[in-house]
Amino acid sequence: MFKVKAFKGGYDSNFAYLIYDEHSHKAIVIDPIIPEAILSFAEEHAIHIVYIINTHSHFDHTSGNETILKSTKAKLLNLKDSEEITLDSLKIKAIHTPGHTEDSFCILINNKALFTGDTLFVNGIGITHSAKEEEQELGSIRKLMLLDESIIIYPGHDYGKTETSTIRKEKESRLFLE
Repeated sequence: MFKVKAFKGGYDSNFAYLIYDEHSHKAIVIDPIIPEAILSFAEEHAIHIVYIINTHSHFDHTSGNETILKSTKAKLLNLKDSEEITLDSLKIKAIHTPGHTEDSFCILINNKALFTGDTLFVNGIGITHSAKEEEQELGSIRKLMLLDESIIIYPGHDYGKTETSTIRKEKESRLFLE
């Protein structure tokens, strides 16, 4: 089993996430925008940060990387599409979701939690700047909508009425197709 600790702040209501195995306390950090809070929580709860994963390369998702790397023995991972790694009970899968940026990825944990960065928000999708990017973004969203409907979505920003959603709720909202 795993636990998710969300940290909110940063540049634009960003979310950073600490996901950890509840038995070994080994963890990954996704988009460490609030590194001091993450490190403090990890120390307080005896959590060992092993990996950092960024959903994409924008500074408002990556600016905490160096602080975490300097303060821990964590490794920054650059995963490829469909690549899977394991950290104790955490089964981590990268899903390439171009559109908002070419290097956008969503991170699926144990087929239960999906960390979507700026690809998918609660009742919304990430900004694009061209017709090509918009087409890619919609293709990425459609790909995500094929996942199990019970998967919880953890977005990269707090732009919705709630902080999380599910694939089912996002399918029902249909905003991503309008």
